[in-house]
Amino acid sequence: MPLYGAVFLPEPGALGFDQHLEGCPGCRAALALWRSVAGLAGLLIAADVAGVDPYVRERFLAVLAAPRQR
Repeated sequence: MPLYGAVFLPEPGALGFDQHLEGCPGCRAALALWRSVAGLAGLLIAADVAGVDPYVRERFLAVLAAPRQR
């Protein structure tokens, strides 16, 4: 879902996900939430996270950046 929301999902997967979204209100709601979180994260500045433990910050960024392994 994060890849779809960020428009990074390859075309065959995106088309299948589009079809799934048509009939799945839960996934539509989750996608809307993901897009909201991504939009808010884009508003953060360095001062907003300056007090966060460096390990926690690096782990959080790694989770956001890495595609999920299945």
